[in-house]
Amino acid sequence: EYYATLIDKKWKTLAQAQSKKPTIDWSLVPPKPKFIGNLMIKEHPISEIIEYIDWTPFFQVYQLRGKYPNRDYPAIFKDARVGEEARKLFEEAKEMLEWVVKENILKASGVVGIWPANSVGDDIEVYTSEKRDEVACKFYG
Repeated sequence: EYYATLIDKKWKTLAQAQSKKPTIDWSLVPPKPKFIGNLMIKEHPISEIIEYIDWTPFFQVYQLRGKYPNRDYPAIFKDARVGEEARKLFEEAKEMLEWVVKENILKASGVVGIWPANSVGDDIEVYTSEKRDEVACKFYG
């Protein structure tokens, strides 16, 4: 039944998609970032990250898919067919995460990059500096 939802998608043409490009009100720009470049984040607390976990793929790996509207987390717990098993699996996963935090066996590190960029047609150009005179890389759309 899951695969049935993948059939007969109504795809837009490239021209239709391009015509729906969002317009940006540049008077409402966000504040300038505090830095330009890469920032290394070392040993961020796992306990803080846990609250941002998207559990939907976790249940999908175990082939626990509820029927719409109870297909994804947290609504999957209401599904008559897989809800009970999903709840049990979720509780076990939370126990394991508590153990990981308590035993301090996992370190979370990452890199965030904030760089000036512009769209050029369908592509995104990323620049080496705020001068925007040298292209560091290009993402092709």
